[in-house]
Amino acid sequence: MSEWDNISLVHSIGALVLVGSALLAYRLPLGKALRMAAIWVLIFGAAFLAVSFFQSYSAEDAAPPSNDEDSVGPWVHETTRHRLLSVRDNC
Repeated sequence: MSEWDNISLVHSIGALVLVGSALLAYRLPLGKALRMAAIWVLIFGAAFLAVSFFQSYSAEDAAPPSNDEDSVGPWVHETTRHRLLSVRDNC
C-alpha cells in the first residue's frame, strides 16, 4: 500500500466513525434505523439509475462531429470560429 492508500483508508474509517457516532447519538430503534437506511439506499439507487439511463440515452442520440467549416456553429464569432477550427485541425 502506498502512502496515499493509507491516507484514504484512514479518511474512510474516520468518516464511518463520524457518521456512526452521529447515528448512535440519536438513539433510534434498530428497526427504524434500518428502514431509514433502506430508504436512502433506494433514493441514491434511483438517482444513479436515472443518471446512467439519461447518459446512455444522450450518448446514443449524439451525432458524430462533422469536419465542415460550420461544425462550430453559426452563432460563434468569426475570430473564435477561426481559433476553434485551427485547434481542431492541429489535433
